[in-house]
Amino acid sequence: MKKIPVYLFLGFLEGGKTNFIQKTISSDKFGNDMNILLLVCEEGFDDYDFTQFNGKKVSLQVIEDKSELDEQFLSKTAEENNADIVIVELNGMWHLTDFLLNKPENWKIFQTVFVADASSFGIYVENLKSLVIDKLNVCDVVIFNRYANKADVNELHKIVRSVNRRAEIYYEVNTATALFPIGCQLLLQRFKSQYITYMKHFLLFQ
Repeated sequence: MKKIPVYLFLGFLEGGKTNFIQKTISSDKFGNDMNILLLVCEEGFDDYDFTQFNGKKVSLQVIEDKSELDEQFLSKTAEENNADIVIVELNGMWHLTDFLLNKPENWKIFQTVFVADASSFGIYVENLKSLVIDKLNVCDVVIFNRYANKADVNELHKIVRSVNRRAEIYYEVNTATALFPIGCQLLLQRFKSQYITYMKHFLLFQ
């Protein structure tokens, strides 16, 4: 059974996950000539625009309830779509273990990214602290967008570092046209180089 890398995107409603995933898949640095399975566990106000995926093979599966996070169902979905890569947009109100304990054994977490609106992040920390910690604790990358809206960057940094000392932190400004500045481009480049290393590793040990 082939091993499938999983990109796990975490965060809360309207934090920018969908926008970032949209730009990630649309980039020429990601998933070329591969079948991408997109699992959406939280539908916000923004929908995915498949016309912007530049002809890439992207299959969408909406997960409306935690009960659907079933190993057999997920494995069947990946097999039916011949998935080479899985992208998961996890519901911010679900615990990470809801997914991790039920994912197929051959799904390997490759990158975990937490995306948040810097201007409202403090409200989530104050009211849903356990859920915030649940996600920050495992992240490789934390992206704060819209931080120009009077957000305290030092405070954001301190919150992340109190939970996770190794995560890379990006602060991005949301413009009227796009949320995908230089920091995210560099992140995508790293995705590409690390994915090549990842696949070489598993080709050797399969």
